[in-house]
Amino acid sequence: MSESELPSYTELVLLVRELRGELAQTRAELSTARAEITEVRAENAELRRQLGMNSKNSSKPCSSDGFVKPKSLRKSSGRGPGKPTGAPGGTLLQVETPALSAWPSPVRAPSTPGPAMDPVLAPRRIAAAPFTPRVADSPVCLVVGVGQ
Repeated sequence: MSESELPSYTELVLLVRELRGELAQTRAELSTARAEITEVRAENAELRRQLGMNSKNSSKPCSSDGFVKPKSLRKSSGRGPGKPTGAPGGTLLQVETPALSAWPSPVRAPSTPGPAMDPVLAPRRIAAAPFTPRVADSPVCLVVGVGQ
């Protein structure tokens, strides 16, 4: 380097003064930023404390807790609903000719001719009746009935 490229002593003094001013300004900004960070952390801690409050750990009424669905204490057994696969049994279906018939003793009036079995207790097949819903709307109530 030649001497003409180097800054003079006066230029260096001015440059140092300028850099010292910038350093002082940066330190002031840093101090302000640190104070703001401290303030925000304190506010955050207070809000977290308030958020954690409920009727159990403060004097707040339980109505201010809001709805929290209670968790069930029951543990899953791992089994599914119904009978185990492969277990005997199941639904008993009505058949035309049962292997065993056990009915209550006959009930009828002594003067009434006819079968010995009470027709109310006798097994019978019921065909599905046609169902036509009818809805009658009134200002007092809603009535739902069956009709043709």
